[in-house]
Amino acid sequence: MFSQQMLSTVVGWDLYLATRSPVVLGNVGLVQIIPVLLFTFAAGHVADRYPRRQTSMLMQVAQTVVGIALALAAGRGLGVALIYTCLFLVATARAFQWPATSAMLPQTVAPEHLTNAISWSGSARELATVGGPALAGILIATWGSEAVYIVQAACCALSAGCFYLMHIPGVAWAAITEADLRGNSSMYLINTATNWGGRVFQSQIAPGDDPEVAITGTLPHHTAWRVLLVGDEPGALIESNAITSLNPESEIKDTSWIHAGLTAWDWWSGSLNA
Repeated sequence: MFSQQMLSTVVGWDLYLATRSPVVLGNVGLVQIIPVLLFTFAAGHVADRYPRRQTSMLMQVAQTVVGIALALAAGRGLGVALIYTCLFLVATARAFQWPATSAMLPQTVAPEHLTNAISWSGSARELATVGGPALAGILIATWGSEAVYIVQAACCALSAGCFYLMHIPGVAWAAITEADLRGNSSMYLINTATNWGGRVFQSQIAPGDDPEVAITGTLPHHTAWRVLLVGDEPGALIESNAITSLNPESEIKDTSWIHAGLTAWDWWSGSLNA
């Protein structure tokens, strides 16, 4: 974040000196927002499917390379096209890095310290928003634009090293669901600790008309599947075909008339005899 603010400041300065055009200067924001719009969904997929630490480290390395390229080119005069290209590449790297780094915070901080960690993270961003442009201005006034690009690249390299040294404990993602509910009641979970800090959940069966009776039926009676899916990444849970396999084959032979749309599901209904 600190290097991002420095880069935005020095790029704005160089563009204004080179062109004296408000339009060219204003397009800096446009160039940086385009990758966010283009790659948001792809970045989320990458964060779900690939190791987040490695993703964040590689994106920082990419920003380091761009910073070094800008520093080398600054002495020869930076063209508008070169600056826009570098900004686009940096914004693309950040677009892929942001989902990964955001998801890593709960993985690296204990639940009881997560609120404080989020507060410190927000404070650090605000400090970078103020301190980055201030430091960039001092460096420009003292040594010129090249110094800002070098310091910005050094900050990115330092961040890449921090990600390399970061240790993320083994994390598994789980989903609790159910299948083949015909003639059975739906399940729901309650937090026995009565607060989000609790890590123990208890399963309950949704009652029917009689709050003391959840399921009525005749023997032989099959029970529903209560399913716990576990995967290394969230994407693995979405891609699992366990629920499809556990449910009976559809009794609707022609499904061509079924289309996506809004629906309502009264799960708190006791025995499901449909």
